[in-house]
Amino acid sequence: MHTSKLILGTAQFGLDYGINNSTGKAKEEDVYSILDFALANGINHLDTASAYGNAEDVLGKYFKLRGKVNFKITTKFSFTEKTNLTECLHDSLNKLNVNAVDTILFHSYSDYKNYQNQLCEFIANNKKKHFEYIGVSVYKNEEIEGLMDDVNINIVQTPYNLLDNKYLREKSFSLLKSKGKKIHVRSVFLQGLFFMTPNDLPINLISLRESIKELNNLCVEYGLDMRQLALTYVMKNPLIDGVLIGVDSLPQVKENIAAIKKDLSEEIINKIESIKLSDKELLNPSTWKIER
Repeated sequence: MHTSKLILGTAQFGLDYGINNSTGKAKEEDVYSILDFALANGINHLDTASAYGNAEDVLGKYFKLRGKVNFKITTKFSFTEKTNLTECLHDSLNKLNVNAVDTILFHSYSDYKNYQNQLCEFIANNKKKHFEYIGVSVYKNEEIEGLMDDVNINIVQTPYNLLDNKYLREKSFSLLKSKGKKIHVRSVFLQGLFFMTPNDLPINLISLRESIKELNNLCVEYGLDMRQLALTYVMKNPLIDGVLIGVDSLPQVKENIAAIKKDLSEEIINKIESIKLSDKELLNPSTWKIER
């Protein structure tokens, strides 16, 4: 599997992000090293957002320092202050020090619905000039279904991982592809939850303990580490066009690149997809209220 399918997430460049992030927000000099290494190793797509603290500003400084932009960029609208799509877009472009991005996303399905009435005019004035694709970041299959017939939407970004897997997503993904839309997936490591010791899970996520133990047992049985299991499982899905991975250090980037050199047998994949949760809401980190 090739790194060109990977999209480097930048939430940790502007925020203390992730349930298992013990190092906090990445330092700017570390961000520059991460970006240089990623680009040199075939990762040429970044995912950011105006809601990711100062991540867009950090990227803008990097592009100015390097004197050019060799990355495709996906960024997401934020509507905390602005209610005009064009204003949101140009605010991000200014911070990023670029004239255009590859993709602009609504940060949620509710944002998409609230500003859908601006879409046609926004696209007419800005597409091909300031962005190539427009899409929506979603959580639920019902939200995916709500985007199926909107010809203005080119890309859907959704969670997909060892637990939020083919068993839950395959039908929706197949329908999206039949409509000619691209699929980008995130939450590959469930915000780092897969790397936690099952007995150390927060109290309100204890219901995930047995599933995490099953995944750990698969790693032992087949001689894999959790990063290899999680990342390779997602990368193997032919319906997926881009796989978003968040990192906060250069070693993590190197570990992710090394992980995709592994492969998974159909036997392992079938065992992964046999793990089914009774409470699917636990797969949505936006609903987590962490209790220790």
